[in-house]
Amino acid sequence: MNNDRLLALDFDGVIADSILECLVSAHNAFSKYQGEYDPREHHGAIPKSQVESFRKLRPQIRRGEDYVFILQSMAEDEHLATQSDFDGFINRNSHRREDYRDVFYQERSILRKNNLVEWLALNPIYPGLSNFLRGVFEKRACMIVTTKDLTSVRAILQNEGIEPDPADMFQATLDYRKPAIINDFIRKRKLNPRDISFIDDHVATVLEVAENTEVHTYCASWGYNTRDQLNTLHTAGHQSLKLDEFMERFKDFR
Repeated sequence: MNNDRLLALDFDGVIADSILECLVSAHNAFSKYQGEYDPREHHGAIPKSQVESFRKLRPQIRRGEDYVFILQSMAEDEHLATQSDFDGFINRNSHRREDYRDVFYQERSILRKNNLVEWLALNPIYPGLSNFLRGVFEKRACMIVTTKDLTSVRAILQNEGIEPDPADMFQATLDYRKPAIINDFIRKRKLNPRDISFIDDHVATVLEVAENTEVHTYCASWGYNTRDQLNTLHTAGHQSLKLDEFMERFKDFR
């Protein structure tokens, strides 16, 4: 990178509105795990009540296998009103985590390979972001830090004519979390952390990065979060941005 300042962006809920693709992949994964494989290629084949329940729980997830846990909680009629409720449910079922992770990414890959056009349609970029990001990536003023698989990230961005450098893309995991990725990147590139602005839509992740790095942190309020979560963020002294505010604040990065 040759810029003094840098954006560090999450992907789902910041760049792409991927909730419907995640629902379809999770539906297919959970049905396969249950031994009642019922693959779908579009959310229209899934009951509207299930779609709405999925939307309500989406702000709680942190990584791919969590989407399958949402389907399990719905099947078992679990009431998961808070992040603590959701985390507790996952902990009680942690023996399923590895299987859920494997089957979720398998089903996403199948969906992407079998019908790329439909799959891309389930992962739209948020309005106005394509042109903004095209300029940012051309200047190499942006890195991606996401729990989403990077094959999917590249496919979605390339569909918009955006070509990120692979060296600027990172997938966070349970064992290699976003603060560690950012701090390692800073050390390797000899950057000033105060020249980096991190944007994520998951409030808990924003707080985690704020507590464990020295970069500027913001929450993308246009993504998957709730009013209560944003209130918690603001009470802790951190800032959220609307999409137009984000593009205005960082317009000179283009």
